[in-house]
Amino acid sequence: MRFKLFLVLIIGLFLFSPVMARDYETIDDFFDDVPSLNEELQSSEVIIPKPANLFINNGNVLIEIMMDEGEIKEFYFSIENKKVANILIGKPEKFKYIISTNENIANEIIISEDKIQTIFLHYKNKEINVKAIRLQDKIKFSFVKIFLKSL
Repeated sequence: MRFKLFLVLIIGLFLFSPVMARDYETIDDFFDDVPSLNEELQSSEVIIPKPANLFINNGNVLIEIMMDEGEIKEFYFSIENKKVANILIGKPEKFKYIISTNENIANEIIISEDKIQTIFLHYKNKEINVKAIRLQDKIKFSFVKIFLKSL
């Protein structure tokens, strides 16, 4: 259960965490709202729960969405002291993880009644990919992936 929480955190928190409480119709609506989400983060604290905070406590997580027209839209979360500090549009210079999917999957998650289950299903179907960049993060994430295959 703890590793499922980690997967949900990595994909859910970093893909659509502040989004889960909001209603969007498309991923474009989400991108339009990123500045507002970032302002909201500045006034409230989003703490990464255990055990996920053991895997990522500082750094950036990049999310790439391949749009139907071939364009890649990107945003990222900055993590500082085991808290989500920012959500910004674009690509940071350095990042620890990259999460990628396509526009159809992102839209399905956005409109889903059970976003966590939808994320988990698409991850298991390899329609959402999570990749660690640094060697130490690859090692940590390899243990998570081994466990997830057994679910």
